[in-house]
Amino acid sequence: MIDHLISNAYMVVDQFQKLTDFEFGFNEQSVEWVDGFINRQRERNDFSLESGAKMTSTLGSFLGQCIVICYGGKWEQTPEGWAITFKDGNRAYPFNKTSKHFENGIEDSIYSFFTSIPMIFNKSTKKRKRFWK
Repeated sequence: MIDHLISNAYMVVDQFQKLTDFEFGFNEQSVEWVDGFINRQRERNDFSLESGAKMTSTLGSFLGQCIVICYGGKWEQTPEGWAITFKDGNRAYPFNKTSKHFENGIEDSIYSFFTSIPMIFNKSTKKRKRFWK
């Protein structure tokens, strides 16, 4: 199943790369673009929660794989659903967050979720400088 999630994530990269003018991939800029994509979908006249639910599996896979690549962790099936589990036991639930973004809009933004992970879980993509250096 994990292979299927990762495959979905790469499918999102492949499809959305054609729609962007930057190198779409597993990075913050791409998560921000997908965040806007979800908002634009919600604004469509033909949008329904059902159509959002259909996109949640692929976009949630993309968000989860971005978390794995940018912040570490691994995919894991939990009683609450698929999660990215970090070594310290913290978990992020990309499918739940993607679904909430479709349901509630920007107040449940996947971009703010993604960018808050280093602060909440004390993760970093960069080596920290000592304050005295």
